[in-house]
Amino acid sequence: MAKKVFFLYPHSVVQGQMIDLLIQSEFEVAVLKDHQRALRLLSKFPSSILFVNIEEHLSQDDWEVFIRNIVQGNSVHDSRVGVMVYNPNKELAQKYLIDIGVQCGFIQLKLGLTESAKIVLKALTANEAKGDRKFVRVSCQPGKATLNIRSHQDNFRGEIMDISSAGFACVLDGNPETGTEFDDMQLSLRGAIIHASGKLMGKRSEEGQEVISVIMFSEIDREVKGKIYQFIRKTLQAEIDSI
Repeated sequence: MAKKVFFLYPHSVVQGQMIDLLIQSEFEVAVLKDHQRALRLLSKFPSSILFVNIEEHLSQDDWEVFIRNIVQGNSVHDSRVGVMVYNPNKELAQKYLIDIGVQCGFIQLKLGLTESAKIVLKALTANEAKGDRKFVRVSCQPGKATLNIRSHQDNFRGEIMDISSAGFACVLDGNPETGTEFDDMQLSLRGAIIHASGKLMGKRSEEGQEVISVIMFSEIDREVKGKIYQFIRKTLQAEIDSI
């Protein structure tokens, strides 16, 4: 099972570029701006991973108590912690890595985005944050993700139920055959319009419910995939913000 990855009070470079990179690497990531709420979320999502910026909001003593409590409560919620700072501090690094025992590293952002991201990705991989799935798939709220398809035989409209960078599940207003290829699909993802091609791979339904069609994307360009990842990021964040 995939694990939630939280960044508490992240530095600006993390909140921007690094989170985009992690979403594109298929991790479930969200930003937190309340340390008390962070504790509640760790209980709600066991086995989560929390990266904490200890240079803002609390004193060093208070951060030490906060993080030590999470590490010591690991047997209850099985969460892992990493620490992020911008300014290097060897003594502080030793305290958190050796004395407190944070499991996901002491990351010095001054090393640069590339090196910092490598450390974060290594920690996430070591802690099996992806679980057994290859792609982050998010559920879509009604009206937030819609679909128009133009084909040689017919046109279809639909509501997207969930989506990943590989494909999506939707309810269509028609009944195309499994195996049908669509060269002209227009998706509206929170108002962002993208054009892509795809193939209807299968259908599923339960008694009394609408038929769910599963469509996999054909090769899509970098810009289109970037818009899909932005939608995934916003949807993941909205899910956490609503709790």
